[in-house]
Amino acid sequence: MVEPRQKREAVGVAMSHGLSERHACRVIAVNRNTLRYQAIIKEENVAIEKFLREKVVAPRSQSYGLPRLVVLVRKKFGEVNHKRVERIYKAASLQLAKRPKKYIKRDPVPLEKATEPNQIWAMDFMTDTLENGRKFRVFNLIDTFTKESVLQIIDNSLQGSRLVRELSQLAELRGLPKAIKCDNGPEFTSKVMLKWADETGVQLGFIAKGKPTQNGFIESFNGKMRKECLDRHIFRNLVEAKELIMNWVSHYNEERPHRSLNYMAPYELLMPITSKRIHHYRLVYKMGYGHVVPILISKSLSGLPNISSELSAQLLSKIASKNPDTVNKHLLGDGVIDKLLKIKHFMIRQHYIDILQTLGRSSPKAIDVYRQLISRIPSKVVLTSSFQFESSVSKSSHILLMRLNQINLLKPDLIDNIEA
Repeated sequence: MVEPRQKREAVGVAMSHGLSERHACRVIAVNRNTLRYQAIIKEENVAIEKFLREKVVAPRSQSYGLPRLVVLVRKKFGEVNHKRVERIYKAASLQLAKRPKKYIKRDPVPLEKATEPNQIWAMDFMTDTLENGRKFRVFNLIDTFTKESVLQIIDNSLQGSRLVRELSQLAELRGLPKAIKCDNGPEFTSKVMLKWADETGVQLGFIAKGKPTQNGFIESFNGKMRKECLDRHIFRNLVEAKELIMNWVSHYNEERPHRSLNYMAPYELLMPITSKRIHHYRLVYKMGYGHVVPILISKSLSGLPNISSELSAQLLSKIASKNPDTVNKHLLGDGVIDKLLKIKHFMIRQHYIDILQTLGRSSPKAIDVYRQLISRIPSKVVLTSSFQFESSVSKSSHILLMRLNQINLLKPDLIDNIEA
């Protein structure tokens, strides 16, 4: 669309070539009244321009855009058409210049490539929407060596303090890596997160601005979760979202082939005992010590010992060192001691000896059970730097005795330490 100002300029050019005003207006198709129109600058317009300039420069309103300025003009000058304010605003070149977003300059910390599990982690956030339109967030944490999904937190709001609390709980059961790679999100750069990293000695490796490829492992994982889970479901509520996402994570860890792992699942890369340990960690992490201790006791004392029951006893030993009262309450209950004294699996027995040793400092009953458990160790085990056995001992028993000696199952001063 050609503006009247441009038409007036065209008529001026035509008249400079010898055309009359009437002829030039007819050729350009512009009314002669339009040609001779002179805008009347009202004093009010001058006052409005001065007012706008003051507001644009003022510290409290210097970030105001045109809609807010129109409101302020109407409060001072009465009902003024917004188009009129816009013309004055643009003619005076008062448009706001776009200010670049400020970023804290952080030099990207080069991280060494992980050479073993639980050495370097990577973390990031994802966002999705429920059926009712409400958004929720998913916090993902993976091990960059095994590609295992270590932790998911799913909630409507996730702040740095929540992440610190969840990571601290995870550290009690799994330990912490040397470093965690992440972007420059506000949760990761918060004071509480930086303080936690400083106290625990975990290196936070921040990637460069606008370089998500520097944290490619977690970005790849996010893409898989988005494509295979989030985009395939309409979540009715947060509970359903948590269930479906965690089901997919279990499938990812246990069954989904990973190309960089030679098409093995993350758990297949680990030893079977490690795979089972992850499930126990998540069980404790999800349910809490008070609820999970009876489950672990029942699992470790049930039937034929296997990896699962051995790990249950191992995890109980860790819990007892931090929460002896909780374990003591359930372990020394009716019926449990009888099953405990019948244990024949040497590793499970070792874990329970450690538990009773911890509990024995405050529970006389634990000392008694400890002595009974010790007394059932095979008599052929000699508690020295080596062991002795008769020639009639089978090869399998020989291996068993070697294992018992390696783990130093019995110590001569063990009972004395408990009584002390």
